[in-house]
Amino acid sequence: MRPGWMNWTIKKGDKLQPGDKRTLTFYSRYKKGNQMEMELSLHSCSLDDPPPRDDDPNAHVDLVGTVRVKFAEADISKFNKRKIRKQGHLFSKDVWYEVEMVCEVGMADSIGILQFVVKCQGEPCGTTELVFHHE
Repeated sequence: MRPGWMNWTIKKGDKLQPGDKRTLTFYSRYKKGNQMEMELSLHSCSLDDPPPRDDDPNAHVDLVGTVRVKFAEADISKFNKRKIRKQGHLFSKDVWYEVEMVCEVGMADSIGILQFVVKCQGEPCGTTELVFHHE
């Protein structure tokens, strides 16, 4: 996901029922040996037609919280390897892995608890924690 661009997975007025899931596919790069962690921002918008970006002052986009993801089970060696290049020249001798991930958001039970599951190659590959933003 590119900075500033929004991916709206649940539309205003939609109601998730227990068992309903919405998915978001994204990619991240990791160097072998580095700890695999990331954060996904969770936003809301009061508009019927939410904006594609969050930097519009009239966008009515609010930060709800952050989903912190720690990857424990992902076998990074199964993913595409690449070396980072800038302007056609090798930027680093390190090998980086491009990891495709899917974040599923759904209703965990009938009392309305959101649940986030991150999967790599179709299998859960880590833990998630939702940290709510408080102004």
